[in-house]
Amino acid sequence: MEALGGLDRISILPQNITEKILSLLPIPDALKTSILSRKWRYCWASIPVLTFNDQMFEGSSSSGIQNMSQKLDTVYQVLLQHKSPLVGFTLSIEPEMVSKVDQIVSYVVSRCNRLEELELANCDFEPPPKFTGFHSLNWLSFSNVEISAKMLKRFLTHCPLLDEFYLVGKQKDTTRVENMLTFVEFFECLPSIQILAISTYYMKYFAPGRPNKLPVSLVHLKILFMGVCFMDHDEVSSALCLIKSSPNLEKLMLKLVPQPTSMHFIDLQDHTGFKLDYLQELEMESLSNLSIEMEFVKLIMANSSVLKNVLIELDDSVSVDEELEMYRDLIRRPIPRASPSAEVIITRPKTSS
Repeated sequence: MEALGGLDRISILPQNITEKILSLLPIPDALKTSILSRKWRYCWASIPVLTFNDQMFEGSSSSGIQNMSQKLDTVYQVLLQHKSPLVGFTLSIEPEMVSKVDQIVSYVVSRCNRLEELELANCDFEPPPKFTGFHSLNWLSFSNVEISAKMLKRFLTHCPLLDEFYLVGKQKDTTRVENMLTFVEFFECLPSIQILAISTYYMKYFAPGRPNKLPVSLVHLKILFMGVCFMDHDEVSSALCLIKSSPNLEKLMLKLVPQPTSMHFIDLQDHTGFKLDYLQELEMESLSNLSIEMEFVKLIMANSSVLKNVLIELDDSVSVDEELEMYRDLIRRPIPRASPSAEVIITRPKTSS
């Protein structure tokens, strides 16, 4: 390695450049940089973002519980040796040893009060009793995370700057009465939310009896993604409550989820009289050609004065003949539009060759 003034070139890089380089590497590769030079020996211990996922452990020869234990021990050892404040943390390694995962999460929660981004996947999560909050956290993702409604409320209450939240995937016990939040309770915890995603499994967090509209508007919410079953009265009611409480919404995306055992339709005529003056895009995925789904499209289009694009992707179950009939209906009975420039595009699901 060519020297410059007695030092190799990589040793004279500014610390912020060194940290940036290490942050772009998988953690095992970042650890290996310790052998580059004396100055780099502990540089990895100050990188501001740590990401632990399955890709980190690719090539491991062991398997099963033993391998999982080794993975989690590795995560814990890296955290113990890391010295600087973390601003970003990701944990997604398909855990089977819940107690060890709890220790890891509790450790991060207890010492990372400057955390700005947190991503947890495939784990149980319960904030430790002395949790005082992430007062700098603005980005949060829970994917397939088991967390009680009570603990979710407690956690969100202590993250006052959160503006982007992904509550996706599934968990087992969202429908127990003791594991539900009211809509009002949930959104009282998200006063600054700008981007929100909720899968259909977590939509069941919300107890029946939600208001027609929230008492306080979500004035900052610009992008909303929801998983919704249109055959479930409560889910559609929740979705409409949220939409009508978001006057500045710019993009709305819905993943439609079929539940053939339920046919409790909602009357959309009871949900008129609202305005979405900033909505520009509506996307609906897996539309199965239920009449209520198209009624919902009409409802949104009739109340969105600057809407530009309505993108509808059909479910696999919709036949070509049914698709053609949908187009015929659109020609015979055009959808009323508050925005004359709104364009409806219907596509079939993308298939791999």
